[in-house]
Amino acid sequence: MKLLTEDIISQFEAHPIGSQDGKGLNAEVLVKYFNPCGSGTWLITEAEREGDDWRLYGYCHIFEWEWGYLLLSELESLRLPFGLSVERDLYTDGKYLRIFSPKRRSDSWRRWAEKTGATGMPVAPCLIAESV
Repeated sequence: MKLLTEDIISQFEAHPIGSQDGKGLNAEVLVKYFNPCGSGTWLITEAEREGDDWRLYGYCHIFEWEWGYLLLSELESLRLPFGLSVERDLYTDGKYLRIFSPKRRSDSWRRWAEKTGATGMPVAPCLIAESV
């Protein structure tokens, strides 16, 4: 999968690093990258071209959620089990960081479980966050 499209480049150019300072969880997520094999989520909120590469900034999770910088080439170079690589979420466009917050996901799971009578934790609670 291509991690960078013309549409994403347009978003990056419209949101240089520092453009969403102070917004916190109200910052717009330009693109979400994730590890399909396990831990690793990158919610990119700002970006700037750096030579032939892109310096990305956003809210990232590997062991814990934290703000940080990375290069697009670093994501592209990751080789995962089964020949997989980092993927781009196709359904993140126009969302805000608050939608991805761990508290919101657990609250969404609780509301969904109450509605459906489900018990136990789903495999991916973040998948139901927008359906509640």
